Amino acid sequence: MRFVVTLATQREAGEGGAEGDDFVEELLWRCSALSAASSPAVRFRACQLISHTLASLSADAELTDDLYESVTEAMLKRLRDKLPAARVEAARALARLQARPAPACAATALTTRPARAAAGRQGGLLR
Repeated sequence: MRFVVTLATQREAGEGGAEGDDFVEELLWRCSALSAASSPAVRFRACQLISHTLASLSADAELTDDLYESVTEAMLKRLRDKLPAARVEAARALARLQARPAPACAATALTTRPARAAAGRQGGLLR
């Protein structure tokens, strides 16, 4: 896992800049598609690879709008996966994709709804 992420994200300045970006984008596109596989192991590894790749990108890295939408949609679906490890990796990927949590964001709504419901049942406050 570490080898693939390092290969995809660690490029020296001037060393295949656009080519490196194309590789990262293609990797994320393919993993996004694989995250819907029927095998739990494949779904987990796809989510893990997306999460680790996004975490290893530089702070000023940008994704195309189509890729951003595809990865976000795929990871939102994986937040409800049967496999807890896949849910964890999907949450990590979504956290990296968000610059600041927005109240109208689908990821924020999906992740805070269960916590709000639990706080309401226990009489606690969550705001």
